[in-house]
Amino acid sequence: MSAETPTHQTATSDSALKVIPEQLFEARLKANALAESFLKQLVTLASAALVLSVGFFWDALKAKNGVEWVFLLPIAWLSLVLAAFVGAIGVAMLVNNLDVPDQTMAERDALSIDRAYAASSLPVVCACWGAMIGFVAGIALFGAFAARQIMF
Repeated sequence: MSAETPTHQTATSDSALKVIPEQLFEARLKANALAESFLKQLVTLASAALVLSVGFFWDALKAKNGVEWVFLLPIAWLSLVLAAFVGAIGVAMLVNNLDVPDQTMAERDALSIDRAYAASSLPVVCACWGAMIGFVAGIALFGAFAARQIMF
């Protein structure tokens, strides 16, 4: 009777071990999809804010009182363009890393991380943070410019 128990436990643990890699792969794909969606939204918002800020700037130029703090606009526009560019590169990295999900990144990375873990790799995390910081900086600078025009 004692000999049957370890065999049953081994069979259960073997089937559990087969399920775990599938669940991990699905979790990795979801993380990749979330990161990709986040970056796509930042690219869209940065592009839209850039277009709207240019339109607002032309309206501000037509104002009778003049325009103040114009130096903020080129910095805001550069931040928004960089946010869109870095976000697009991040999306490209995520899509590229899904091409061969079981291939390792040993050629590019000494850590040999599975390519499916790319959503948490340093380049993708840097792209997410870079796009987010660029977007927030661009919006904040444009908001400061717009607030100054309203108060002026």
